[in-house]
Amino acid sequence: MPVYAEQADAEEEVYTSIPSLDYSRAAAGPNRTGSMFNAGRPGVLAYLGTFVNDSENEMIAEFYLKNDGPDAPCFLISPKELREIGLVGTAAALNADGYIDIARLPNVTFAYDEEAQTIRFFTADNSALVPNIISMSAGQRYFSNGRFVMDEEDGDNLPRTDTGGLVNYTLYADSGSRHFSNMWGLPGLASQFEGRLFSKYGTITSNEIVRFAEGAYRDSVRLDTNYNYWDEKRLTSITAGDFINRGLNWTRPVRMGGFQWRRNFAIRSDLVTMPLPSFSGSAAVPSSMDVYINNLRRSSTEVPVGPWRINDVPVVTGANEARVVVKDALGRETVTEVPFYASLDMLAKGLSDFSVEGGFLRYNFGTRSHDYSHDFAASGTVRYGLADHLTVEGHGEYTRDFYNGGAGAVFNLGALGVASVSGAGSTWRGKSGTQAAVAVEMERWGMRFYARSERTFGRYYDLASATTRRSNFRAFRPPPYGDDDWEYRYENNRPIKSLDQVSLGVPLQFDPTTLNISYTAGDYYGGYKTQFVSFSASRSFGRRIYGYASAYKDLKEDRHYGVYAGLSVTFNNNVQASGNVLHDRHGTSYQTEISRYDTQEIGSAGWRLRAVEGAREEHSAYGSYRARMARLAGSVEQVRNYSRVTAEVEGAIVVAGGGIFGSNRIEDSFAIVDVGAPNVPVLRENRPYGKTGRSGRLIVPDLPSYQPAKISIDAEHMPLNAFATEVDKRVTPAYRGGVVTRFTVEDTGRNALLTVVDASGAPLELGSLVEDEKGSQLATIGYDGQAFLPLAGYTLPAQFMVKRAYGGLCRLVLPRNIALGGLSGATQIHCTDL
Repeated sequence: MPVYAEQADAEEEVYTSIPSLDYSRAAAGPNRTGSMFNAGRPGVLAYLGTFVNDSENEMIAEFYLKNDGPDAPCFLISPKELREIGLVGTAAALNADGYIDIARLPNVTFAYDEEAQTIRFFTADNSALVPNIISMSAGQRYFSNGRFVMDEEDGDNLPRTDTGGLVNYTLYADSGSRHFSNMWGLPGLASQFEGRLFSKYGTITSNEIVRFAEGAYRDSVRLDTNYNYWDEKRLTSITAGDFINRGLNWTRPVRMGGFQWRRNFAIRSDLVTMPLPSFSGSAAVPSSMDVYINNLRRSSTEVPVGPWRINDVPVVTGANEARVVVKDALGRETVTEVPFYASLDMLAKGLSDFSVEGGFLRYNFGTRSHDYSHDFAASGTVRYGLADHLTVEGHGEYTRDFYNGGAGAVFNLGALGVASVSGAGSTWRGKSGTQAAVAVEMERWGMRFYARSERTFGRYYDLASATTRRSNFRAFRPPPYGDDDWEYRYENNRPIKSLDQVSLGVPLQFDPTTLNISYTAGDYYGGYKTQFVSFSASRSFGRRIYGYASAYKDLKEDRHYGVYAGLSVTFNNNVQASGNVLHDRHGTSYQTEISRYDTQEIGSAGWRLRAVEGAREEHSAYGSYRARMARLAGSVEQVRNYSRVTAEVEGAIVVAGGGIFGSNRIEDSFAIVDVGAPNVPVLRENRPYGKTGRSGRLIVPDLPSYQPAKISIDAEHMPLNAFATEVDKRVTPAYRGGVVTRFTVEDTGRNALLTVVDASGAPLELGSLVEDEKGSQLATIGYDGQAFLPLAGYTLPAQFMVKRAYGGLCRLVLPRNIALGGLSGATQIHCTDL
C-alpha cells in the first residue's frame, strides 16, 4: 500500500511509494546536512505509523524522505514530532535546517515496513526514550518547568463572575443586669455590614460597624473599603484601598491605605506551590504500579514498557515516605522507598511570589474610620524558588527618613526538615541597627522539633515602630506626658530585642500518647522579659474518647502558671460532651459542657450547655438554627451574680441574576440557579439543596471559589408541563463573586397525560409506541396504558399512530377540547384498531 506523499516542487499532489529500507544499524551515518525546505523544497513528506520497542503508540508521525543518492536515503523528523512518539533527540542527529536524521540517533535502530507504512524503532538505552509521565494529582494543579500544569477540563470550566451585589449582615443585641428581671431591655445593639459589588472587572467591598445604646444611635466605624481585581491566569491581585501589607516570617505587617499588587496563591486553593518529590524508574515489560504515601495507597495505574516518571506525588506537609511498587505480569515486584520532607515555606523551582504596596499607614483600626498617616510609605516582598531545595526571599520598607531592607533563604535539610536564615538592616533619623534570625524544623521517627532564634542589634526599627505616633501612647499612662515617657513607649514598640523558641513533639512508642514540650524566652525593649515553659499530653481512647492535659509556667513571674486537664467524648449526630479542670493563681475551676454544633446544611440546629464551678462560676445555654435565609442564634449566661441574654441574626441579601434573594452569610462565592420554572428540585454535587421559587430561581450560597461545582436539576420531580433540555452543569465561580447558571426549561402547557385503551376498554400494552404522521416517536406507553404526549407544535385536533407492543396498529385521535397541562389527571382516549 503506497503512502500518501507530497512532492514539494510539483504543481499537483502525487502518490509515491517509499522504497523499502532496513536500517539495522545504530550509529551516525554520513553528515546529511542540506536543506529540503529551501526554494523548491526537494523531498517527500510522508505520514507513517510508529512503533517503539514493538509497542504501538497510536501516533501517525510526519517524516521527510531525503535522497542523497540511490543507496543513502534518510528519514528526517522535527524534534517535537520525535518527542511525541517517545524518543529523545540529540544534537549529534540535528541537521542545520532544524530537523533530525533518525539514522544518526545514538543507540537507536529502526526498520521501515513499506507494506504496513510504519517505522519501528528499537533501543535498549532508556536515555533515548522519553519517560512516561504518570500524573497523580487529579483535581490539583501543580508547578512544573516554570508553569502551572492544569487539568484537561480547565479550559471548559474557566472561572467567571457575573454582575451583581450583596450585603452580608450581622445583627447583635445583648442586655445584662445583676437582677434577672431587669435584663430584658436589650440596651446594647450592634450590627456589622459588608457591602459587595462584583463583576468581571473586579469587586468593591466595604465593611461597617454600627452601634446603638439604650435604643439610640451611638456611633459607626468603617473597617475596610477596597477595590480588588483577581487575575486567575497570572495568579495576581490588585487592591486599591485598605489592606495589610505582605511580609515574611521575620517581618511585622501593618495596615495601610493605598495600592497593592501581589501574587495571590490564596485565590486558587487547588494549586500546589511547594516542591513535589519526583520519582522515576523503568519497566521492562508492561506492569502495574502502586504508589503509597505514608503507608496509604494514593494511586494505582498501568505502566507501559520504558522509563517512567512521577512529578506530582500528593503529599502533606512534614516528613513523608513514598513507596513505589511496580509489579509485572508474572507477579515480580520492584519496590522503591524514598523519604522526603515537604514544607509550605518552600517554592517550586522557577516559581515566584511577590508583593508591592504603597500608601499611608492606618492607625486605630476598629475605633476610628479615617485615621491615616500623612507620610507616604512603601514596602515590597519577593520570594523565588531558586531550586527545589532552595527558596530565596527579600523584603524592603520605606517612609520619610526611614529605610529597611533584608534578605533570607529557606532550604531543605534532606529528608529531615527545612531551615531558614535571614538578616535585615534599618536606618531611621540617623539611627541604624540590624536584625538576624535563624529557624529549623525537623521530623524524624514521628518526633517533631522546631527551634527559632531572633536578635536585633543597635537601633533597629521596622515600619511599624518607625511610624508610631506619640498620641497612640498617651492612653497608657495618665498625665503628665514627658518626652522621656514617650521615648520609653516608643522604644517598647520596636521589634523584640531577643526571642528564643524551642518545641518538641514526641509520640510514645509504647502508648498512643503524644507529648509536647515548648520553651519561649523574650526580651523586649523597655525592660519587659518573659520566659515560658509549657507541657501538654494527649491521647485517644478508642474512636470516641479523647484525653488531654497541659501546664505552663512563666519562670520570670511566680504568679503566672496554670494546669489544665480534660476528657471529651463524641456521640452520634455531632454531639460532644467534655469535662475539664483548671488550676491557676485564681484557684481551681471545674467545667462541664455538652454541645451540638450546627452545620452548613439548611435546617441544621446547634446548642450548647455549659457549667463552671469553683473559683469561677458561670452557667450558660446557647442555641442556633440555620434557616434558608439567615442563621439565628441566642444565649443566656450567668457569671456569678451577673446575668446576660444575647440574640444574633446573620445572613445576606443578594441582587443578581435579575432577582433579589435572601441567603445565609456569603463569605466566598455563590451561584444563582435559574431554571425558569417553579418548584424544580436543585441538587449540588448530587445532593438535594432546595427548590426554585415562584420566579424559577434558587441561590446556592456556599460555593468555594475556583473549584468546579456540579449543579443539577431533578427532572423526575419536575412538573409534567416542564421540559428540560439539560439537567446538569458545572460552574466555577471566581473569588468572592457570583455566577448565574441558567437551565433551559420550557413551560409550554401543551402537554397531555393520557390513558390509552383499546376498543374493549383495556389499557394498551406496556411499551407501545406513539408516533405522529411523519413517523416521529412522541411517547412510550407505560403502566396502565398511561402516556405523556408533548404537543408543542401540533394543531388540535390531531391524529397519531400507535404501534402496539404485541403487534398491530391503532389510530389515536385527540379532540380540540382535550385537557392540556397534564396536571389535573389522565384523560382516557380510545385507540381504534387498523
